[in-house]
Amino acid sequence: MEFLVRIVDRSDREDDSKRGDVLCAQPDGWAWSQAELVNPDWRIVSVRVLQSTVDAFLSQATRTDRRFRRREWYLDFTEAPTPSDFDFTGSRPVAIITMTRQEALRMVKQKPAMV
Repeated sequence: MEFLVRIVDRSDREDDSKRGDVLCAQPDGWAWSQAELVNPDWRIVSVRVLQSTVDAFLSQATRTDRRFRRREWYLDFTEAPTPSDFDFTGSRPVAIITMTRQEALRMVKQKPAMV
């Protein structure tokens, strides 16, 4: 699978996408647009994972008061094999970052409970 991952918060709003959020998942070899390939706010990560992992990456957290968080899980870039690949510098180190399943799973963290 290939994941489009946000590397900077979109805004301060709780329901907006945050650093480490997976924005979408596509099959290997997906024809990413030029905007997706060059936008410095995103990275594309290629990794073989189970469908259940994909589903978890894309899950939302919703509370009974109707507030929600865009994603329940995120990627902790400090745990990446090369954390600098996820630094916001206004440019992209490579078009698609390839990782092993173990490397990617080490990065997966659940966000704290909403208050």
